[in-house]
Amino acid sequence: MFHFASFDEARFVDDHCHCVACRKIIAGPEHADVQHDGYVTWYEVHDAGFPAMKQYAWACNACFPRYRDSYGWKISAESIPEVSPTKVSR
Repeated sequence: MFHFASFDEARFVDDHCHCVACRKIIAGPEHADVQHDGYVTWYEVHDAGFPAMKQYAWACNACFPRYRDSYGWKISAESIPEVSPTKVSR
């Protein structure tokens, strides 16, 4: 499930992210010439021998509608799940 959100460094535990499709930068309002909101979801990364790690993934405002049907992306009205307050990898 994706959630529409404005990017916030403290909330998303990073200074920027990239769209999963086109790699456009999504960052907070303190950054110029980037997108400041989009569609975010979270998922778990499993690596042998390590605990599962949760990460956020973003789709920009142009790519989300373009790929929504192809990938079966849905929008949730619920609040965005919180990821552990440690730095997440991109």
